[in-house]
Amino acid sequence: MEIRLPAGRNIASIAAPHAVGALTSHRSTRSEWQNVFFLSAAVYAVGAVIYVILGSGNRQSWADDPTSVVLSSTLDRNKQHINDKEVTDFAQ
Repeated sequence: MEIRLPAGRNIASIAAPHAVGALTSHRSTRSEWQNVFFLSAAVYAVGAVIYVILGSGNRQSWADDPTSVVLSSTLDRNKQHINDKEVTDFAQ
């Protein structure tokens, strides 16, 4: 399942400067900037926790490309692979 929130990213990029302005409106002291840092760290931490809980490392079906060419490599230069011809075709 894929979740796309482009509007959420746009809203966040608009809201972030306003939040910083609200948190540092007085004298722009170190403690006010620490609050900005802690707020941004909390936002990133919440995002990371959501990714860890809901994320998956499984390859999706849309990522498979049936027309792709598989390139091979080896550490032994004396061995020759079937795909070496395809690799040299791309190099020319």
